[in-house]
Amino acid sequence: MPSIIGIGAQRSGTTWIYEMLKAHPEVCMSPEKEVNFFNYHYHNGIRWYEKFFDGCDKNKMTGEYSPTYLSYDQVPERIHQTVPDARLIISLRNPVDQIYSRYLYRVSRQRYGRSFEEALKEDSSLVENAYYYKHIKKFLEHFDRNQILILIYEDLINDALAFLQSIYRFLNIDINFVPVNLNAKIHASRIPKSKSAEYLMLFSRGLFRQFRLFSVVEKLKEKGVDRWFKQLNTKDDKVTPKIDPDLRSDLNNTFLEDIQKIASLLGRDLSFWK
Repeated sequence: MPSIIGIGAQRSGTTWIYEMLKAHPEVCMSPEKEVNFFNYHYHNGIRWYEKFFDGCDKNKMTGEYSPTYLSYDQVPERIHQTVPDARLIISLRNPVDQIYSRYLYRVSRQRYGRSFEEALKEDSSLVENAYYYKHIKKFLEHFDRNQILILIYEDLINDALAFLQSIYRFLNIDINFVPVNLNAKIHASRIPKSKSAEYLMLFSRGLFRQFRLFSVVEKLKEKGVDRWFKQLNTKDDKVTPKIDPDLRSDLNNTFLEDIQKIASLLGRDLSFWK
């Protein structure tokens, strides 16, 4: 069973964190990043979950990172009942930027074909999931504060090594280990050129996951096939469209109270989020 569980937040550097943990010689991460056992697959039972870690060396810490866990009400209790001593990792990002990044990601995954403003009106989860304090509070009802590492995504952008060492230090593993891909940009937002080609890629990946062919997915990544396809099927636009200033201001005001609660919890200034 995992001793490390990443629980959020989406589009906040979580794939980068997963890859950095996966690279560490003292850690064995699940072959697939988003296992999503405690929300989407809980009905499959514990043995289904344990199989993700069957190949791990017993002398290593084991872990998984499913960023959707943070916003699911049942997850804190389920994790506590299953692995009460687990160390939890959360990375938080400016909520407005996080919402917009999630929107762009869903556009790239063929889930949205509408404007950002329309998406906000039609999908309440975009805003709801970014009320970080509300969700973190539920985990604090089940876990000691010292079991939860809360990171700020913007710290990763400013100093990736210091950000990573804070994670390694929290896990009591060698902080001097530096992954070769430390400065890699992983899982960046993108808009596909061809929707049909993107759909075919996603469908194929889904089949591999369904039949638990994680080694095949890993080999394709190692060969650079995934990176090659994304480069080939990504629009050449270098500048991501900006959020309308008035809309950004309205969204900022929406999160002011929640941001202040997070700042108080962490004991740091988060005015750069406002």
